[in-house]
Amino acid sequence: MGLLSCDDPEAVLPVTGVDAETLVEVYNASVNETPEAFCAIGTVSEVKFRARPDGEEVLHFVFRDEEQERAFTFALEEELEFPEEIDRAKIVFLGHQMVVADLDSDFYVHLYVPEAAEDNWLPGLPYVEGNGLGVATDEEPMLQDS
Repeated sequence: MGLLSCDDPEAVLPVTGVDAETLVEVYNASVNETPEAFCAIGTVSEVKFRARPDGEEVLHFVFRDEEQERAFTFALEEELEFPEEIDRAKIVFLGHQMVVADLDSDFYVHLYVPEAAEDNWLPGLPYVEGNGLGVATDEEPMLQDS
């Protein structure tokens, strides 16, 4: 059994023995601030890679599910290939790390900011290292960085 989905038992990620909903609940219970972790299925679009003035490359994309739209940024420490869009994406967001998976293909990526947290909540899953992971919504238009 892989990382089971939020509301879709067919949407499994390549992590053995972890339930995404339980992982999100445990993460949210462990933080001392407003819970921010979520698991959702939706679409990924507006994918762009941009260079900052310091030369660092940043991945930008928009994730839409039935409830809301979120814009993400991830400051890369290493190269990353990422599809231009994903029609059926699953996101597991844990503040300082997230998994993005295309449920209709073999593509997935684990984005992780090790400096932002003491714990890697998905230690068995290889990751792409970054130094910042931000999210913005209509309610919180400023990107919140980890």
